[in-house]
Amino acid sequence: MDNLIDTADDVTLLTKKLIENNLGSVDEVAKLFNKMCIELSIDSKHHYLVEVYNEINRYCDRPINKWQAKLMHNCFDSPWSIISLLAVSVLFILTIFQTAYSIKSFNNGN
Repeated sequence: MDNLIDTADDVTLLTKKLIENNLGSVDEVAKLFNKMCIELSIDSKHHYLVEVYNEINRYCDRPINKWQAKLMHNCFDSPWSIISLLAVSVLFILTIFQTAYSIKSFNNGN
């Protein structure tokens, strides 16, 4: 859990589905997990979750996944930005259709 929790924001995200917070504040939970593993040494090559860590690292190291994460975090952080992208896309497609129809009707007229 110490690998998952570094800040209060991490605790907030994990309390939605994974953990239950009975300590009160999310800062206290973050401090608890961060202090719990200070003197603990883990052999990262020989534990039962090594394959899971390797799969996660392979997934995160792919450039397309990094690009997608940056795009979602920086550009599409609110539903309104996604809605506006859809609206602009529909307007662009309609403009292409209108232009094609205008060209076709002009050519049929001559």
